[in-house]
Amino acid sequence: MKKFEIAKHNDITKINEWFEYCKQHQIPFVTIKTYAKYSTVGWDYITFNKDIDTILVDKRDDNINKALLSFHKYKNNKSTYQLSSYEYIFKEIYIVDAPKLAEEIFDLITSNLETKTV
Repeated sequence: MKKFEIAKHNDITKINEWFEYCKQHQIPFVTIKTYAKYSTVGWDYITFNKDIDTILVDKRDDNINKALLSFHKYKNNKSTYQLSSYEYIFKEIYIVDAPKLAEEIFDLITSNLETKTV
């Protein structure tokens, strides 16, 4: 299964197509936007149905801690991050490291959905 989309930072069409795919399949919307040397790895909850919101809020602290552990594995001296219950943004990640970080973020969010109670 494809876990993220890699696109040049200004390729809005590719990002929008990935957004629609994630929304249709209810999977995490994880993107890698590339620049010359660095990339931005992002996740946004916006593709999920509203019933997922509570799960993400309930697991917010644990998710953020795990996301930070992943970030620290792949960061460099220019890397920064922004984290909330509904969005993670990791900037200035080396392009070669971005897919590893993106996959870990996808797996983290997906693990929350697997524990969803019916």
